Amino acid sequence: MLIQRAYKTELDPTAEQIRRFRHCSEVTQCVYNYALGKRNEAYDRDASHLKSADIIKSWRSIRPAWTRGASSWCEHAALDALDAAYQNWFDICAGKRPKPEFRPRKDRKPNGFPKRRRDPTTFALWKIRNNHVKPGLIRLPNIGWVRLKERGYLPTSGVKINRATISQRAGRWFVSLQVEETVRDHTPAGPPIAVDLGITHLVTAVDAKGTVAYHDNPRALIVAQRKLRRLNKELARRTKGSANWRKTQEKIARANYRIACIRKHATHQATSDTVKRRDPQTLILEDLNVKGMLANHHIARAASDAAMGELGRQLRYKAEENGTEIIELDRWFPSSKQCPICGWMDDDLTLSDRIFRCAECGFTAERDYKACLSMLREAGKHPDSNACGEERSGPADVAAG
Repeated sequence: MLIQRAYKTELDPTAEQIRRFRHCSEVTQCVYNYALGKRNEAYDRDASHLKSADIIKSWRSIRPAWTRGASSWCEHAALDALDAAYQNWFDICAGKRPKPEFRPRKDRKPNGFPKRRRDPTTFALWKIRNNHVKPGLIRLPNIGWVRLKERGYLPTSGVKINRATISQRAGRWFVSLQVEETVRDHTPAGPPIAVDLGITHLVTAVDAKGTVAYHDNPRALIVAQRKLRRLNKELARRTKGSANWRKTQEKIARANYRIACIRKHATHQATSDTVKRRDPQTLILEDLNVKGMLANHHIARAASDAAMGELGRQLRYKAEENGTEIIELDRWFPSSKQCPICGWMDDDLTLSDRIFRCAECGFTAERDYKACLSMLREAGKHPDSNACGEERSGPADVAAG
């Protein structure tokens, strides 16, 4: 099976290479703003759309001297980003909202840390050298060989590398590869698994045999709230634009980057363990209304910290690569309120109730575990779904205790 996959790793550039990265970033931003102005002018005049080739030709005839020396891929990266922005404006907004915005140059001094990420710049990739003893190297147009911080991670054979994107975050520089590779067709052998996504447990996975696995939420944002609050107070006391103000901005960027890394690691660990290690034939998921959760101010921060939308996305694409069938239940299915044994509904159940107790058959279990059992029964994958009372022993009592 031919799939597209992305690889991202950190670079270890020299000071001169960082300067050239920043120059490419500034050129990409300048070309984007120029092309956006031309497109807006043509669209407002007669609703026409300029071709990228015409924009590049016009740009090269008037470009300032400081932009020379950068790779031509900076121009292609800017135009690709603008094409995507305009397409999203037509598809999502249907022309009812303002057009794509210009990219500001505010807070973009050479040694500063801008509030937003630098514009990513895309290059045609020339060559990668991997070495299991020394860090690898990657070669980029007009820049040369750049050291990698990881060994043997980026693929060098058996894949088609389309392009590389250089980006910066919290003072660190990264390269992302877009590749096409062939993976073997796989036939899963494990029993069906129902997955419940939550805030206390990121993933609760229960298979048809009753085996349960919990993956706890590290609560990266909530744990770091105190430090972030202190750093933002420190930033408010600084003089904007001063050296100390930029140092505090750097501290905040590093703190937010650490939060993102912790969350990303926990998400990948939970989803890979559920799909890759347990190898289920069928994966049963709920169509969660994540946007509605974020609109509820009582649970919005906790739901964002759990990255529930990203969890669902990773489960789906990893299941597709693994050859696992996906059964997605309707978002209105009452998995938390319905008894998996007799079907009794607890309409008074609230978010604070973590233990489910059935008033009809006496079934008692931890809430998330019980929700997975209900999902297995609804999907017809539960071997004992018609035997009332047989689920009172085993994992249910363990989870409840």
